[in-house]
Amino acid sequence: MPTINPLHSYDAQACRALWQAVLVRMLRDLASDSYSTARERGEAERWVGDYPSRAFRDTCELAGFDPGHIHRNLRRWLDDGTITTLDLTIKGADTCPK
Repeated sequence: MPTINPLHSYDAQACRALWQAVLVRMLRDLASDSYSTARERGEAERWVGDYPSRAFRDTCELAGFDPGHIHRNLRRWLDDGTITTLDLTIKGADTCPK
């Protein structure tokens, strides 16, 4: 009888959703102008950086997005200050299936 490795039997859609949630959290940290999230905003800005890091590229790819496209837009929004004006209301982003 073959052995089933649970690491190989994951749900690709759930995995993509997890990494998309990481990007949503980073966007919310970047868009916040609250003093209480200043540390998180600074960490998110460093993670985005001037050039996409390996971790940034991997996260975008695992989320199903083009890292270059995401990075270019984030840099533009950070550089011109429009990041704080983005509407980050994403349907279903704050809910988990039960």
